[in-house]
Amino acid sequence: VQQLQETAELIKTSGLTAARDYERRIVTLNGVIFEMKAVHERDATAVSDLAISDALIEQLELEIMTFKQKLLDNHSTITGLRGRILQSEQILREEEHLLRGEEDVTAGLHQSVAMLEGQLLLVADRLCQVSLVAYEVPLL
Repeated sequence: VQQLQETAELIKTSGLTAARDYERRIVTLNGVIFEMKAVHERDATAVSDLAISDALIEQLELEIMTFKQKLLDNHSTITGLRGRILQSEQILREEEHLLRGEEDVTAGLHQSVAMLEGQLLLVADRLCQVSLVAYEVPLL
């Protein structure tokens, strides 16, 4: 009986020891499972962050393409404006040339008028002389 009790006690002790070992293993496994879940959640968050990053990159690429198109449009507009400015400069040069021509004509006219005035003064002097001669002729 005593041997049976000792054997039972030994089995009981062994069973308790085994149970404690299993309990420790279960706790350890639960810790590992908890860590794996945490890693999985971090991975899921990282995947989500990557998806968000991909979406942001696509949005930035679209904005860059839009900006490039606006730059091209602005370049086209600037090129058109440059052409208009060049045309305006050419028109201004032509008008300036015409004005210089008109100034030259006006200066020539002023010179001609001055020459005519000089000739008129000469004619007036001669008329005065002729008039004196005509006045003196009857007296002679």
